[in-house]
Amino acid sequence: MRILVVGDVHGMRHDWKRVNREAVKLEADVIFCAGDVGFGWGTEGFETFPRPKDVWFIDGNHENFDELERQAGSLTGSTPVKLAENLTYVPRGAIWEWDDLRFMGFGGASSIDKESRLIHEKMFGTKVWWEQELILKEQVDRLSHNQDVDVLITHDVPEKLFLEWRKSPEWVIHDVSYKQDPISRNQRVLLDRVLERAVDPPIHLHGHWHLPHQTQTSYTLSIGLADCSGPGCGWVLDTGEVHKQFVAEADEWGRTT
Repeated sequence: MRILVVGDVHGMRHDWKRVNREAVKLEADVIFCAGDVGFGWGTEGFETFPRPKDVWFIDGNHENFDELERQAGSLTGSTPVKLAENLTYVPRGAIWEWDDLRFMGFGGASSIDKESRLIHEKMFGTKVWWEQELILKEQVDRLSHNQDVDVLITHDVPEKLFLEWRKSPEWVIHDVSYKQDPISRNQRVLLDRVLERAVDPPIHLHGHWHLPHQTQTSYTLSIGLADCSGPGCGWVLDTGEVHKQFVAEADEWGRTT
């Protein structure tokens, strides 16, 4: 089974068409978006986009969470939720298996542009920020320990993996304050607890930062995905390859294993 994992779509239909083209070219069975799909954004939300492949996603911090909760029933859950033909939402903490690989998804993150979005709401009367974007302690606490996950997909990156990434040559952000506010850091610390309960999975993938990277720690290869407007947006997982051994090669569009 071949899974194309992609970064933030942000409700951009033309970027999504490009993702679909690449999925066909790569012969992917599933497209999995690591959050910020732009779900429920008016009449042109992500759920209205063409889906020639089976599409799965976690939430990020740029969704209409009222609409997502209405359709999915909850932002937390133990199993994925099918919303429509070829469209499946993975609630925070859901676990599933593809072939012999055990996956966990956990969405959510803080919007550093919250204030500008609230100003937009006041000016235009259109809601563009939802408090449900934030990961809550009780959402993490409901997870069982010792999940023994092979692949963890989150929107933001756990703090433990973030600190390793920041020490690596792939760290290219020169603004030391970027996403270092207390709320953003708290979200990453909560994801540390998710990582612990997943028992340091061999593979972790995330979006949110819009920066492609590979950071190897003692236990986990953390893979950051760019947003889907440019290169580094995609990563291919082949479940038929050697279990827990992933060798990465970059191409002009994304990255494959």
